[in-house]
Amino acid sequence: MKYRLFGRTGLRVSELLLGTMTFDDPAEAGRIVDAYADAGGNVLDTASAYGRSEELIGSVVRRRDRFVLGTKYTLSRDAADPNASGNHRKNLTVSLERSLRRLRTDHVDLYWVHIWDRHTPVEETLRALDGAVRAGKVLCTGISDAPAWVVSRANTLADWRGWTPFTAGAPGRPGLAHRAGTGGGRRRPAGRGGAGRDPGAGGAGVDPPPVPVGAAAGRG
Repeated sequence: MKYRLFGRTGLRVSELLLGTMTFDDPAEAGRIVDAYADAGGNVLDTASAYGRSEELIGSVVRRRDRFVLGTKYTLSRDAADPNASGNHRKNLTVSLERSLRRLRTDHVDLYWVHIWDRHTPVEETLRALDGAVRAGKVLCTGISDAPAWVVSRANTLADWRGWTPFTAGAPGRPGLAHRAGTGGGRRRPAGRGGAGRDPGAGGAGVDPPPVPVGAAAGRG
């Protein structure tokens, strides 16, 4: 397994990230994580909206410091609660604390904004993320499924105001199997790390891999 620097950081990540969205069985999850680690992989990706995924990672990962652990927030945690989704400070705070409990850790290495929320001012999201970084609960931040101009504007504001900028961005689907149609609107800004999701586009037109993974890119 080869490693690359993650964005403008000294953090070394394997070229393949292990996506854990479909984790459901503890024994199977443990076997997959062990096989991935034995192959040299060191990045585990989950999200607050991925069902039992966070809980299973927390229960099967025995070498926490060996992994670069990432999770995401934005998507709804509770359909009956109007504030249980979005990129605002309340949802970030509640989601992060919930994720830390489920993952059985005191910090995450990568904390992602799962989807761009046009209703929440980007300043609010950045300040909340910066607070989590300063509190030691998050090491690096990223944003997924957001137009490049949103990320560029956010990082310009962060640079001006001394906040933590987004370290990385991840495009939305389709995956690498259909990369010719990804379009330019969501290309990552120069100098930021990138993480490609679902390289096989859910198995469309390709043989499904034995382990659900996504590809990671280092510096652009």
